[in-house]
Amino acid sequence: MQIESKIIGIINDKLKNPIYETLRLLNMRTILTKSNFSKKEGVAVHMVVLHFVYMLVMNKKISTFMNQSNDSFKKDVYYRLLTNASYNWRKLLSLSSLKILSLLHKVQDAKLIRVLILDDTVENKVGKNIEGSCDNLWSNKAKRKIRGVNVVSLNYSDGFSNFMLDFAIAMNSYARVKIEEFTNIIDHRTNAHKRRLEALKGKSQIAIDMITRAVKSGIYADYLLVDSWYSKPVFIETMNELGLQVISRMVNNDRIWNFTGEKKTLNGIYCQTNC
Repeated sequence: MQIESKIIGIINDKLKNPIYETLRLLNMRTILTKSNFSKKEGVAVHMVVLHFVYMLVMNKKISTFMNQSNDSFKKDVYYRLLTNASYNWRKLLSLSSLKILSLLHKVQDAKLIRVLILDDTVENKVGKNIEGSCDNLWSNKAKRKIRGVNVVSLNYSDGFSNFMLDFAIAMNSYARVKIEEFTNIIDHRTNAHKRRLEALKGKSQIAIDMITRAVKSGIYADYLLVDSWYSKPVFIETMNELGLQVISRMVNNDRIWNFTGEKKTLNGIYCQTNC
Protein backbone atom coordinates (compact mmCIF):
# COMPACT_ATOMS: atom_id res chain seq x y z
CA MET A 1 0.00 0.00 0.00
CA GLN A 2 2.92 2.37 0.69
CA ILE A 3 4.28 1.99 -2.86
CA GLU A 4 0.79 2.41 -4.31
CA SER A 5 0.33 5.63 -2.34
CA LYS A 6 3.61 6.97 -3.69
CA ILE A 7 2.55 6.21 -7.27
CA ILE A 8 -0.78 7.97 -6.73
CA GLY A 9 1.15 10.92 -5.31
CA ILE A 10 3.31 11.03 -8.43
CA ILE A 11 0.25 11.01 -10.66
CA ASN A 12 -1.27 13.95 -8.81
CA ASP A 13 1.99 15.94 -8.91
CA LYS A 14 2.46 16.95 -12.55
CA LEU A 15 5.60 19.00 -11.88
CA LYS A 16 7.57 16.04 -10.47
CA ASN A 17 6.52 13.13 -12.61
CA PRO A 18 9.31 10.68 -13.58
CA ILE A 19 7.00 8.55 -15.74
CA TYR A 20 5.97 11.56 -17.80
CA GLU A 21 9.61 12.66 -18.12
CA THR A 22 10.58 9.16 -19.30
CA LEU A 23 7.97 9.28 -22.06
CA ARG A 24 9.32 12.67 -23.07
CA LEU A 25 12.84 11.21 -23.21
CA LEU A 26 11.55 8.51 -25.57
CA ASN A 27 9.91 11.16 -27.79
CA MET A 28 6.62 9.36 -27.29
CA ARG A 29 4.62 12.00 -29.14
CA THR A 30 6.66 11.41 -32.29
CA ILE A 31 6.39 7.65 -31.91
CA LEU A 32 2.61 7.88 -31.51
CA THR A 33 2.34 10.02 -34.65
CA LYS A 34 4.40 7.52 -36.66
CA SER A 35 2.15 4.75 -35.33
CA ASN A 36 -0.98 6.47 -36.65
CA PHE A 37 -2.22 7.55 -33.21
CA SER A 38 -4.02 10.85 -33.69
CA LYS A 39 -7.14 12.71 -32.58
CA LYS A 40 -8.80 15.77 -34.10
CA GLU A 41 -10.24 16.97 -30.83
CA GLY A 42 -10.51 16.20 -27.13
CA VAL A 43 -7.77 14.87 -24.86
CA ALA A 44 -4.36 14.52 -26.52
CA VAL A 45 -3.46 10.93 -27.40
CA HIS A 46 -0.14 11.02 -25.57
CA MET A 47 -1.91 11.98 -22.35
CA VAL A 48 -4.31 9.04 -22.63
CA VAL A 49 -1.37 6.69 -23.26
CA LEU A 50 0.38 8.20 -20.23
CA HIS A 51 -2.60 7.23 -18.07
CA PHE A 52 -2.45 3.67 -19.38
CA VAL A 53 1.20 3.54 -18.34
CA TYR A 54 0.10 4.62 -14.86
CA MET A 55 -2.47 1.83 -14.80
CA LEU A 56 0.21 -0.67 -15.83
CA VAL A 57 2.59 0.48 -13.09
CA MET A 58 -0.18 0.42 -10.48
CA ASN A 59 -1.66 -2.84 -11.83
CA LYS A 60 -5.11 -1.24 -11.83
CA LYS A 61 -8.14 -1.51 -14.08
CA ILE A 62 -9.61 1.59 -15.69
CA SER A 63 -12.45 1.87 -13.19
CA THR A 64 -10.16 1.57 -10.16
CA PHE A 65 -7.70 4.06 -11.61
CA MET A 66 -10.49 6.58 -12.18
CA ASN A 67 -11.54 6.29 -8.55
CA GLN A 68 -8.00 6.82 -7.26
CA SER A 69 -6.72 9.59 -9.53
CA ASN A 70 -7.94 13.18 -9.39
CA ASP A 71 -6.77 13.80 -12.96
CA SER A 72 -8.38 10.81 -14.68
CA PHE A 73 -10.43 11.27 -17.84
CA LYS A 74 -13.92 10.01 -18.60
CA LYS A 75 -14.26 6.29 -19.23
CA ASP A 76 -15.13 6.78 -22.91
CA VAL A 77 -11.77 8.49 -23.52
CA TYR A 78 -9.89 5.34 -22.55
CA TYR A 79 -12.13 2.88 -24.37
CA ARG A 80 -12.17 4.88 -27.61
CA LEU A 81 -8.40 4.64 -27.75
CA LEU A 82 -8.44 0.89 -27.10
CA THR A 83 -11.09 0.17 -29.74
CA ASN A 84 -9.74 2.35 -32.56
CA ALA A 85 -9.00 -0.06 -35.43
CA SER A 86 -6.63 2.32 -37.24
CA TYR A 87 -4.03 2.67 -34.50
CA ASN A 88 -0.88 0.64 -35.19
CA TRP A 89 -0.10 -0.94 -31.82
CA ARG A 90 2.64 -3.15 -33.30
CA LYS A 91 4.52 -0.13 -34.61
CA LEU A 92 4.07 1.66 -31.30
CA LEU A 93 5.65 -1.26 -29.45
CA SER A 94 8.41 -1.67 -32.02
CA LEU A 95 9.44 2.00 -32.16
CA SER A 96 9.29 2.31 -28.37
CA SER A 97 11.51 -0.75 -27.93
CA LEU A 98 13.97 0.48 -30.56
CA LYS A 99 14.26 3.84 -28.81
CA ILE A 100 14.84 2.20 -25.43
CA LEU A 101 17.45 -0.15 -26.90
CA SER A 102 19.26 2.75 -28.57
CA LEU A 103 19.54 4.47 -25.18
CA LEU A 104 20.50 1.22 -23.46
CA HIS A 105 23.25 0.57 -26.02
CA LYS A 106 25.15 3.65 -24.80
CA VAL A 107 25.69 2.13 -21.35
CA GLN A 108 25.59 -1.56 -22.29
CA ASP A 109 28.67 -3.75 -21.81
CA ALA A 110 29.89 -4.76 -25.28
CA LYS A 111 30.77 -8.21 -23.93
CA LEU A 112 27.19 -9.05 -22.99
CA ILE A 113 25.47 -11.82 -24.93
CA ARG A 114 22.31 -10.49 -26.57
CA VAL A 115 19.50 -12.86 -27.44
CA LEU A 116 16.08 -12.84 -29.02
CA ILE A 117 13.59 -15.06 -27.18
CA LEU A 118 10.67 -16.54 -29.09
CA ASP A 119 7.91 -17.98 -26.98
CA ASP A 120 4.21 -18.68 -27.06
CA THR A 121 1.96 -18.73 -24.04
CA VAL A 122 -1.66 -19.68 -23.54
CA GLU A 123 -3.90 -17.22 -21.74
CA ASN A 124 -6.93 -18.92 -20.21
CA LYS A 125 -10.16 -17.53 -21.75
CA VAL A 126 -13.37 -19.45 -21.08
CA GLY A 127 -15.83 -17.21 -22.93
CA LYS A 128 -17.48 -18.82 -25.97
CA ASN A 129 -17.42 -15.71 -28.16
CA ILE A 130 -13.93 -14.34 -27.46
CA GLU A 131 -12.15 -13.57 -30.73
CA GLY A 132 -9.07 -15.75 -31.14
CA SER A 133 -10.08 -18.21 -28.41
CA CYS A 134 -9.32 -21.85 -29.23
CA ASP A 135 -9.98 -25.23 -27.65
CA ASN A 136 -7.38 -27.92 -27.01
CA LEU A 137 -4.44 -25.57 -26.42
CA TRP A 138 -1.69 -27.15 -24.36
CA SER A 139 -0.85 -25.09 -21.28
CA ASN A 140 2.58 -25.69 -19.73
CA LYS A 141 1.34 -23.96 -16.59
CA ALA A 142 -1.76 -26.13 -16.18
CA LYS A 143 -0.08 -29.23 -17.69
CA ARG A 144 -3.20 -29.97 -19.72
CA LYS A 145 -5.22 -28.77 -22.70
CA ILE A 146 -7.38 -25.73 -22.01
CA ARG A 147 -9.53 -23.18 -23.80
CA GLY A 148 -7.72 -19.91 -24.30
CA VAL A 149 -5.80 -17.52 -26.53
CA ASN A 150 -2.41 -18.53 -27.93
CA VAL A 151 -0.04 -15.52 -27.87
CA VAL A 152 3.26 -15.70 -29.76
CA SER A 153 5.81 -13.17 -28.47
CA LEU A 154 9.33 -12.02 -29.31
CA ASN A 155 11.56 -10.55 -26.59
CA TYR A 156 15.06 -9.09 -26.43
CA SER A 157 17.38 -9.74 -23.49
CA ASP A 158 20.99 -9.02 -22.55
CA GLY A 159 20.86 -10.93 -19.27
CA PHE A 160 19.95 -7.83 -17.27
CA SER A 161 17.14 -6.22 -19.25
CA ASN A 162 14.21 -7.76 -21.07
CA PHE A 163 11.99 -5.98 -23.60
CA MET A 164 9.07 -7.24 -25.65
CA LEU A 165 9.52 -6.46 -29.34
CA ASP A 166 6.42 -7.99 -30.88
CA PHE A 167 3.45 -10.27 -30.23
CA ALA A 168 0.50 -11.77 -32.08
CA ILE A 169 -2.46 -14.06 -31.48
CA ALA A 170 -2.35 -17.40 -33.30
CA MET A 171 -5.54 -19.28 -34.14
CA ASN A 172 -5.87 -22.92 -35.13
CA SER A 173 -8.53 -25.28 -36.46
CA TYR A 174 -10.01 -25.54 -32.96
CA ALA A 175 -11.03 -21.86 -32.88
CA ARG A 176 -14.27 -21.35 -30.95
CA VAL A 177 -15.36 -18.60 -33.35
CA LYS A 178 -14.19 -18.52 -36.97
CA ILE A 179 -13.04 -15.16 -38.34
CA GLU A 180 -15.97 -15.03 -40.75
CA GLU A 181 -18.27 -15.41 -37.73
CA PHE A 182 -16.80 -12.49 -35.75
CA THR A 183 -19.58 -10.06 -34.86
CA ASN A 184 -17.25 -7.06 -34.57
CA ILE A 185 -17.10 -5.71 -38.13
CA ILE A 186 -13.76 -4.04 -38.95
CA ASP A 187 -12.84 -2.10 -42.09
CA HIS A 188 -10.53 -4.26 -44.22
CA ARG A 189 -8.13 -1.32 -44.68
CA THR A 190 -7.35 -0.95 -40.97
CA ASN A 191 -4.46 -2.29 -38.92
CA ALA A 192 -6.88 -4.23 -36.74
CA HIS A 193 -8.14 -6.19 -39.77
CA LYS A 194 -4.57 -7.01 -40.80
CA ARG A 195 -3.84 -8.34 -37.31
CA ARG A 196 -7.03 -10.41 -37.46
CA LEU A 197 -5.93 -12.08 -40.72
CA GLU A 198 -2.43 -12.59 -39.33
CA ALA A 199 -3.85 -14.92 -36.69
CA LEU A 200 -4.58 -17.51 -39.41
CA LYS A 201 -1.00 -17.78 -40.68
CA GLY A 202 0.06 -20.37 -38.13
CA LYS A 203 2.58 -20.04 -35.31
CA SER A 204 5.64 -20.83 -37.41
CA GLN A 205 4.98 -18.20 -40.09
CA ILE A 206 3.92 -15.63 -37.49
CA ALA A 207 7.23 -16.22 -35.68
CA ILE A 208 9.28 -15.96 -38.89
CA ASP A 209 7.57 -12.67 -39.79
CA MET A 210 8.20 -11.27 -36.29
CA ILE A 211 11.90 -12.12 -36.30
CA THR A 212 12.35 -10.85 -39.85
CA ARG A 213 10.84 -7.49 -38.88
CA ALA A 214 13.09 -7.26 -35.82
CA VAL A 215 16.26 -8.01 -37.80
CA LYS A 216 15.34 -5.58 -40.59
CA SER A 217 14.67 -2.85 -38.01
CA GLY A 218 18.32 -3.05 -36.96
CA ILE A 219 18.08 -5.09 -33.76
CA TYR A 220 21.18 -7.24 -33.27
CA ALA A 221 21.29 -10.48 -31.32
CA ASP A 222 23.93 -13.18 -30.93
CA TYR A 223 21.42 -16.01 -30.63
CA LEU A 224 17.75 -16.86 -30.98
CA LEU A 225 16.25 -18.94 -28.17
CA VAL A 226 13.18 -20.95 -29.15
CA ASP A 227 10.94 -23.65 -27.76
CA SER A 228 11.31 -27.18 -29.10
CA TRP A 229 8.08 -26.75 -31.10
CA TYR A 230 9.94 -24.40 -33.46
CA SER A 231 13.07 -26.53 -33.82
CA LYS A 232 12.27 -27.80 -37.29
CA PRO A 233 14.67 -27.80 -40.27
CA VAL A 234 12.79 -25.21 -42.35
CA PHE A 235 12.50 -22.77 -39.45
CA ILE A 236 16.15 -23.16 -38.41
CA GLU A 237 17.31 -22.72 -42.02
CA THR A 238 15.27 -19.52 -42.35
CA MET A 239 16.80 -18.14 -39.15
CA ASN A 240 20.31 -18.96 -40.38
CA GLU A 241 19.58 -17.01 -43.56
CA LEU A 242 18.71 -14.03 -41.34
CA GLY A 243 22.08 -14.39 -39.61
CA LEU A 244 20.72 -15.86 -36.37
CA GLN A 245 22.06 -18.93 -34.61
CA VAL A 246 19.27 -20.95 -33.01
CA ILE A 247 19.48 -22.48 -29.54
CA SER A 248 16.71 -24.97 -28.81
CA ARG A 249 15.86 -28.34 -27.38
CA MET A 250 15.26 -30.52 -30.42
CA VAL A 251 12.00 -32.29 -31.18
CA ASN A 252 12.43 -36.05 -30.82
CA ASN A 253 10.07 -37.74 -33.26
CA ASP A 254 10.36 -39.68 -36.51
CA ARG A 255 8.30 -37.31 -38.68
CA ILE A 256 10.86 -34.50 -38.96
CA TRP A 257 14.38 -35.91 -39.18
CA ASN A 258 15.68 -37.82 -42.21
CA PHE A 259 18.90 -39.81 -41.83
CA THR A 260 20.41 -41.91 -44.64
CA GLY A 261 17.08 -41.85 -46.45
CA GLU A 262 15.04 -42.99 -43.46
CA LYS A 263 12.77 -41.14 -41.04
CA LYS A 264 14.19 -41.52 -37.55
CA THR A 265 13.92 -40.05 -34.08
CA LEU A 266 16.97 -38.28 -32.66
CA ASN A 267 17.48 -41.26 -30.37
CA GLY A 268 17.44 -43.52 -33.43
CA ILE A 269 20.00 -41.38 -35.25
CA TYR A 270 22.27 -41.36 -32.19
CA CYS A 271 22.09 -45.12 -31.76
CA GLN A 272 22.78 -45.74 -35.46
CA THR A 273 25.90 -43.58 -35.36
CA ASN A 274 27.24 -44.43 -31.89
CA CYS A 275 25.86 -47.78 -30.76
